[in-house]
Amino acid sequence: FVAAAADASKLTATSSNPSVVKVTGVTATGVELEALAAGSATISAGTGGTVETTCAVTVEKLRIVPAFNEIEMYNHFYEDIEYTVYPTWAAGDFTIQMESSGSVVCGYGGIAERVIPQYSAGTTFPASGTITMKLQGREDVTAQVNYTVKPMLAMVGTLKVNANMGNTDAI
Repeated sequence: FVAAAADASKLTATSSNPSVVKVTGVTATGVELEALAAGSATISAGTGGTVETTCAVTVEKLRIVPAFNEIEMYNHFYEDIEYTVYPTWAAGDFTIQMESSGSVVCGYGGIAERVIPQYSAGTTFPASGTITMKLQGREDVTAQVNYTVKPMLAMVGTLKVNANMGNTDAI
């Protein structure tokens, strides 16, 4: 809805569900809205107290979707956790914070999505736990990734080395 310049001072707009969509501004060029929660609302706009147009608005729930629900890592080797914030067209600064239920350091090397297992000697492998991803400032937007950590090197038997120092005929 765009009001004629002469009617701009009389332009009004309301939301049928202000807990979902709030009208934050009304100008001669349009109506500014703020999405507050998932749901639907009808925006009514007009001049001089007369509704001249309506617009249905649907707000989708903001969510984090990890690329994988489960990952395998090796102790002391980092992994980058891939994810997408949906809906993909949502506006905002989506900073992800990660926490681990075990000995996995989140945000390794200053990269928020990078995790590295830091299990000490004597740990029984495989070790497992959960990484929780949270949208900064939005405790209601979370996702989880289960992980399994394997040792860097596992000896499963006796290692026998036969060093042949340049004598290939003896092989």
